[in-house]
Amino acid sequence: MDEVKKGKKRIGEDDVVDPIYDEMAKKHYKQYHPYYLPRLLMRMFSLEEAKIAMELPATPAEIAKRLNVSEKYVESKLEKLVMKGCLLRKQDGSVVPLYSRMQIGDFSCHPAFDDERGLDYFPLLSEWVQDKEGGAESEAALMLQVAGKRPMTRVIPKWKAIKDIPGVMPAENILEILKGAEKLASTRCPCRHINKHLHGECSVHNAEGKGFRQAPWDGFCIKLDRTAEYYVEAMKIAPYLSVEDVMKKVEQLDNTSSYHITTNNRIAKAFCNCCPDHCDVRTVPRNFPAVKLSMFLDPSRFLSVVDTEKCNGSGVCASMCPFEAVVVENGKAKVDSEKCMGCGVCVLNCPDEALKLKIVRPPEHIPVGGDQDIFYKIFTTPLDE
Repeated sequence: MDEVKKGKKRIGEDDVVDPIYDEMAKKHYKQYHPYYLPRLLMRMFSLEEAKIAMELPATPAEIAKRLNVSEKYVESKLEKLVMKGCLLRKQDGSVVPLYSRMQIGDFSCHPAFDDERGLDYFPLLSEWVQDKEGGAESEAALMLQVAGKRPMTRVIPKWKAIKDIPGVMPAENILEILKGAEKLASTRCPCRHINKHLHGECSVHNAEGKGFRQAPWDGFCIKLDRTAEYYVEAMKIAPYLSVEDVMKKVEQLDNTSSYHITTNNRIAKAFCNCCPDHCDVRTVPRNFPAVKLSMFLDPSRFLSVVDTEKCNGSGVCASMCPFEAVVVENGKAKVDSEKCMGCGVCVLNCPDEALKLKIVRPPEHIPVGGDQDIFYKIFTTPLDE
């Protein structure tokens, strides 16, 4: 890590790490890191909890017999560790360990356990993200190897920017995505909670240049169906929401530079409301020049186009575009088609209504399934396996 090379002390250097945490890291985690992972696990599990987790996979009865404790004691510990986001409960009721850095970040979202994890838990996780070996850069390289040519996430246009356009597919229409879900919930955004330790609190801007604060607890990380059920029933982190509840949250961001992304297939499992300074798919390419945004994120099927007759060169579009795809030249807005991700931010914020989204990619641009789903299951939330 660059900061370490400069002589800066790493978080956790004074830790006395019990060997069980390194053993657990080697046994359960696909992304083993000899420094960061044992120290994170030490903050996630007490020694007694680590002993129980080391026995997985096994039933509570089997673990209780091996450790000479009561089955009720084991069950209570496992339930707490599932709520805390340290272990996963699958649909068959069995409990399994997490096994990637992304999973650790995704499930560290229950605020009730922040004090138990400690003040340096998220800074430590942030430091691992930046690490040159085993951090986000190596994840991007592995993603290309596993997922092939398609990234695992995709931009969804803002609903008001595309609601009247013929030919919009259900998989790119937020309202239709929500209507098609049986269960909805929202959680604290893990990206913002982790990355605020790198970049400060998150704030996206509106057309007047005023900040709209998106704190990690604002609930803009939207979960659907099985994932929503997991966060509500297993982690007990939030109540279920209605379509109207979620749309109200989304509409709060219409006039800001926040943009939407989802899983890159036709059946959404979740969608995020991201900002340029905290979203993982943006911070990683910014921190590691070898990692390109295209490794993580596909554009929508849309491209922003300018009506030069209406455009008065206000520059609002250029200042708000989260992908730096718009410039003003000779008093007119100009969209770089290579950079435009079709998010709709400029469309909803142009004071002259001089920008519109246009479909420029075929339906096949949105995969039915594919290798990017394999990567998603390996590194994020394998709840259905």
